[in-house]
Amino acid sequence: SRSPLPQEISDHIVDLLHDKRDALKACCLVSRSWIPRTRKYLFHEVAFDSSDDFEAWYKTFLDPVNSPGCYTRFL
Repeated sequence: SRSPLPQEISDHIVDLLHDKRDALKACCLVSRSWIPRTRKYLFHEVAFDSSDDFEAWYKTFLDPVNSPGCYTRFL
């Protein structure tokens, strides 16, 4: 669903919450249009504890275009 707010306002709200992971996760539930901006912060840095964790990530996001990994800057 589309947010009733202009995208620039929605983006600004998410930007203000950039360091609050729980709030960012909640933002993903507000509107689909908020998801790309929240992923920018939620998946900026991804860490895997084991090769099994990496394998699970890989199997979950087979299509790299739809993977939140495109937002990752640090592994």
